[in-house]
Amino acid sequence: MRLATVFSLINICTIAGCAGMALAGEASTGPYANENEYLKERSDRTTFIDYQYAVGVVRAVELQVSDQVDDKCLTNTSALSARIRAQLENAGIAVYNEPFAASLPTNPRLMLSVLGFKVGNGPCVASVTMSMEYSSDTNLGSLAYTNGLFRVLGQQVMWRNSSLFSRGGNVNEAILSQVQEWTDSLTADIAKAKRDPNVQKFLTSWPNEPPMTEREFKVMMEEELSKVRQ
Repeated sequence: MRLATVFSLINICTIAGCAGMALAGEASTGPYANENEYLKERSDRTTFIDYQYAVGVVRAVELQVSDQVDDKCLTNTSALSARIRAQLENAGIAVYNEPFAASLPTNPRLMLSVLGFKVGNGPCVASVTMSMEYSSDTNLGSLAYTNGLFRVLGQQVMWRNSSLFSRGGNVNEAILSQVQEWTDSLTADIAKAKRDPNVQKFLTSWPNEPPMTEREFKVMMEEELSKVRQ
């Protein structure tokens, strides 16, 4: 089973629409004498990747373009998507247009959102945001001191830019130009982050496998369930 599949199975609750926090009960410390011994080894063997270099681990993205613009102020949404896709693919980042089974730092969501309208008989006004995010969680607590762990789910922003436009006619060219600039900046940031020693260590040791899509995950789950029913 490929690694992406393993992570998909871990995130099955999220995909099924579950939410909340998981509380763990008392558990064996396994091969460790106590929890402190386990935590020390875990700390000693952990490599930290700084926030500014997080984009260096990205290998694929789920591209989402949201057009919430009225009055024909934006008519080239497909061109925006195509421009982003072409630049990222040329930079070695695979671009998917269908949802991933699990959103991870290696395969986050890249979202372009445009909101706008025409002001009376005047110009078109639009707000544009481009961000890269993945699902995250933080474990709080301790088996020894809080009798369980609290897992807090959320979203982690790896990269983000936004701008406001006002143009007569439409905002097509202005936004296309801005998206071009942002995508250039993103690919440059990724290339720079990949030179970080800790990122290089990660890329060397982490399997370079294609992410599993939500559709593939559902097919796999149906196959597994059919085996159980037999």
